[in-house]
Amino acid sequence: MTIRVRCKCGKSLKIDEKLAGRKLSCPACQRPFRIPAEKFEAIRRKSEGRQPIAPKPDVAAPAAVPLPASLDDDLAAAGSGLIGLSQSDVLGELKLEGDSATSEAAPAALTVLDGPTDVAYAADPTARIQGERRAADPISGPKRGFFADMGTSFIYPCKSVNNLVTLAIVFSVSAAGDLCSVVPGGCFMIFVKLAVWVIIAGWFASMYFAIIQETASGSEDMPGLTLEDGWWDGIFAPAFRYLGAIAIVLAPAICLTIAEGVGRLPSFMTSLIPIWFIGGVFLLPMSMMLFAFRSASTILRLDLVLVTIAKTILPYLAIWGMLLLVSVLI
Repeated sequence: MTIRVRCKCGKSLKIDEKLAGRKLSCPACQRPFRIPAEKFEAIRRKSEGRQPIAPKPDVAAPAAVPLPASLDDDLAAAGSGLIGLSQSDVLGELKLEGDSATSEAAPAALTVLDGPTDVAYAADPTARIQGERRAADPISGPKRGFFADMGTSFIYPCKSVNNLVTLAIVFSVSAAGDLCSVVPGGCFMIFVKLAVWVIIAGWFASMYFAIIQETASGSEDMPGLTLEDGWWDGIFAPAFRYLGAIAIVLAPAICLTIAEGVGRLPSFMTSLIPIWFIGGVFLLPMSMMLFAFRSASTILRLDLVLVTIAKTILPYLAIWGMLLLVSVLI
């Protein structure tokens, strides 16, 4: 008895009953499989139990579809005797070459690809990273650890020639702003100085947010002072976002201070002003990051913000301490 089966790759195969229970392989995709003898018995019982149906008069009975001549023939259409291979029929230990081999081949060595072990999805065997891990790929993870990156951040402006050139431009623009502020003049010069100060401050705010974005993506290149997005998106909008990032976390302390100044604050709430101020300063790095990525509304989700900080408390404290140190030095 011979039956036809279709491999999962789509190849039609002719399997003789003598090969029942033997380990075979598809000549197209080399997938090892086995046809148990029970399937041959089931097909035989099904064929014997069928009742022949007499053809209608004046209608020629269709010719029987011939079996494939060899294992390499493709099946044009699925016949009623076609059966698929279930997962239990697929064996991976060893195989026979062709459908008439008399000896079993040795099992082929299985090549296992090494995946990253320091990221969350490494436990998933189907998730593999092809090629070298890139330092600028936030999915693959950074090349250095956090505290090594923290030390590198102090020499970050001097790591390349481009960074040094950008740093020199920043110093020059800052010096020009300081020089403009000491130039004597009348009322007109006051407006000129204010305009220069706003432009420089907005420019620096735009650069500061760009540095946050580039650093978060793993890049070590310092973005320069540009006006590619125009005056509004390149200077004024970043300045407002920078002020907003500070104001939103210090708003409770500012409101309490104003209320105390006008005598509208109960005495027992006066002691809360330093607590609100310290809390606002503590949330400032998170606020800056959210405003840099234009997700300012997330700062209102205090539950999400506090859970995120709690899960990364040591790196967050390190960043907070670094910013505090830099603010004191500047």
